[in-house]
Amino acid sequence: MKILQQPVKVKRGTRVIINFSEPTAVYLMTEVNFKRYKDGSSYRRLGGDYSESPVEFTAPYDGTWHAVIEKGTHTNPTNVTGSVELLPRLRKESTYFDAEEEWKSDHPQEDGSETTLEDKTEVLDEVETDVSEESESNRSDDDHNEEEDEEKD
Repeated sequence: MKILQQPVKVKRGTRVIINFSEPTAVYLMTEVNFKRYKDGSSYRRLGGDYSESPVEFTAPYDGTWHAVIEKGTHTNPTNVTGSVELLPRLRKESTYFDAEEEWKSDHPQEDGSETTLEDKTEVLDEVETDVSEESESNRSDDDHNEEEDEEKD
């Protein structure tokens, strides 16, 4: 089987856009997996069969990746053409750990100890408690106001 392939050196989060002229199999794979693919061994890849172009992948980590377009099969080759375009990530990828660091810097502990996940859970519980207590006091005021309204009538 013939293929079109282009190695691309990318950073994590880079968008890899693969354009192709007709329905075909399109993959993005690491250098190691590309060698396995060519050797006929088992391999891992992103992608599959696509009927509409373009296909967009996001590189999960830094490295050299191979954009691959299959040109049909051994028994049914096609004359597909293609191209690869690299675009920067859409926005900074944010993970739980990024959020945790940001939270720690915004909410220092009074005693200087490090903030933990348990501390966050307690703070969230306190906020929910404060909100519900406030809601209850508002409801009590509303009930009291309704009683005054009824007395006036």
